[in-house]
Amino acid sequence: MYKLTAEQKRFFQEYVEACTAAVEDISFLFDHCAKDQVADIRLDHSTESIAKLEMLCWKVFDGDLTMPPGMGSSGDLAGLVCRYFSQSIIAMTSAKLKQTKEHNRRFGLPVLDGFGNKPYECIYTSLLAEHFFSLPQSNPTMPGARTRSILQSAFQHALEKNNTKHA
Repeated sequence: MYKLTAEQKRFFQEYVEACTAAVEDISFLFDHCAKDQVADIRLDHSTESIAKLEMLCWKVFDGDLTMPPGMGSSGDLAGLVCRYFSQSIIAMTSAKLKQTKEHNRRFGLPVLDGFGNKPYECIYTSLLAEHFFSLPQSNPTMPGARTRSILQSAFQHALEKNNTKHA
């Protein structure tokens, strides 16, 4: 029998709070970046903002850009962008962050759910962030993996599967 532990409950609550603060956290990061690197990125929960943030992650990962001193690594940036991605899907669809109770290895993890009509149409954003940079090699058939547009593809899929709140 699976039962959520206090640690799993706490992780979920902290993750939801971090997602809620994603726009503020990215804005704070941008305040410490060279303006030419981030000037054209508007944090408006649009497909364009997701695509530009994802491209920024790949540039940092590839070494074409560097994170400001003391602001973390490319992995930290991917986690932050995935939390923004979560908030964007929530803002633009009927999705909600839930704590999965499926009896498998994902038990207790945060999951974006409620935007599709099928139980498997959900996104584990904490796992997505954890494996973000390895997906093109480990799962090249994942939509967007080969073109490094994983988040953009998933965002568009979520919008298509949902009657969006905004046009």
